[in-house]
Amino acid sequence: GTFSEVQQGQDNVVEVLKWAVDEMETRRKRIVDLAKKTSNRAIKAADLYRLAIKEDRAPDVIPLLIVIDEFAEIMLRGKKEVEHFENLVQRIAQAGRGSLIHIVLATQRPDRSIIRGSIKANLNCRAVFRLPIQADSVTVLGHAGAERLLIHGDMLFKSGPAAATRLQGYRV
Repeated sequence: GTFSEVQQGQDNVVEVLKWAVDEMETRRKRIVDLAKKTSNRAIKAADLYRLAIKEDRAPDVIPLLIVIDEFAEIMLRGKKEVEHFENLVQRIAQAGRGSLIHIVLATQRPDRSIIRGSIKANLNCRAVFRLPIQADSVTVLGHAGAERLLIHGDMLFKSGPAAATRLQGYRV
């Protein structure tokens, strides 16, 4: 079914992620077909998207953003459901970018038992607000610092292996 059918028919995050994995496979095949029509068969989905925007036409494959809020709460459910959920998240995090499917995980509890290494390794960008203890900062960023941030609008942003950058938002 389509995403809206899954969204209306299920309140289960695992079902939505199953749909996203199926969509990822469908998109992958579509991207290969689209690449065959170009002079560059190694062209990627992001390049096809940029080309469509540059040519002022509707893209053949549009980006899909999956946001999972309260990731920790889901990870604390029953073992069988958590394993399946974690495998789906890991699969999307590993291969989703190639088909313009991106995943955002949000949690107030970023400890090692919640954000496992297999998922963390595939999340290229990280945004961290103030955390209560240094160990949480090390879990998310790989180093201390988030425990010393200001309360309102202060954050650290890390993309890839580069050092984290401190950003400050404006508070009204």
